[in-house]
Amino acid sequence: MFAWSVILKFSTSRAGLMILVVLVLFGWHTFDKTSAVKRAVVGFIAKTELATAQAAQEELQRKLSISESANANFQTRFAIDNQAAIAASEDLKNETYDPACVVSPDLAGRLLNN
Repeated sequence: MFAWSVILKFSTSRAGLMILVVLVLFGWHTFDKTSAVKRAVVGFIAKTELATAQAAQEELQRKLSISESANANFQTRFAIDNQAAIAASEDLKNETYDPACVVSPDLAGRLLNN
């Protein structure tokens, strides 16, 4: 009971009201400062994550363009080599062999053993 009467007398006096107002304003200032810092940190993290994501996207775009270029180069070379292989296959079909140029099995065995 005594505490309530002291608080009531304190809050009804001018000095007590001023002290309460200052305490409330200080509490609000501290809370506002804390929330401002939290907002700033969240904003900084969001900007950093966005910059990181954009850099990763640019790197992936660069790798994609390089891989598309390499794929086009590979497809071109593959087509050229495929045509050369078809031409070589046609040449081999038309080739006739002289039986005198064939290595005998005995000579082949001796060559492999050396």
